[in-house]
Amino acid sequence: MAITCICSKPVNPSAPNAPIWEEEYCSTYCREYDARGLEPIRGDIKTGLKQMSGIFYMPNIDIPCDYCGVEFPLTSARGAESNAQFCSRTCFLQVSNLNIQRSLVHYTMIKILLHNRKFRDGWLSVSQIDEVMCRSRNFKSNSRRISQFLRLWVSRGLLEKKVITARHTEFRISNVGINNPIAKVFVEMIPKKVIK
Repeated sequence: MAITCICSKPVNPSAPNAPIWEEEYCSTYCREYDARGLEPIRGDIKTGLKQMSGIFYMPNIDIPCDYCGVEFPLTSARGAESNAQFCSRTCFLQVSNLNIQRSLVHYTMIKILLHNRKFRDGWLSVSQIDEVMCRSRNFKSNSRRISQFLRLWVSRGLLEKKVITARHTEFRISNVGINNPIAKVFVEMIPKKVIK
């Protein structure tokens, strides 16, 4: 059954520019808008013009940058603007220009686990992460590759693991990743010798 967002759009994590980890809202903007209990702003209040009273504007929402932690405005515009994670291209490049193979794939898995810890029960198996990663058209996944990535981040302290059975292990983001800007933690945990 298709899920409809609070803005009446269908929720589609596979859509271009949509966050692949989001299953309840069409965008990061809609999640924040709903969580904060915001309302549209009347046009006459926003513009000071009486004739604009029948028009409503969606408010910008200040959220922290994933890298530097500085708040920046998230807008209700469709596409990348309503799902921004970084305040600037400079902050984005801190993650994407790392000299590790597939740094954005690593980072996307970390974001999936962070989102799951914040808004769900916290633990995900390799197959569950694989299922979410496969929503992206840029990633062709397999469980072995994901397991390697996850073991790397467990060894660095960004993830925790819980062994359920000999063939089933679950992972979640550690408290280090919850309490700090996640991209900054991610970058700082990569050994300096492999950073350009």
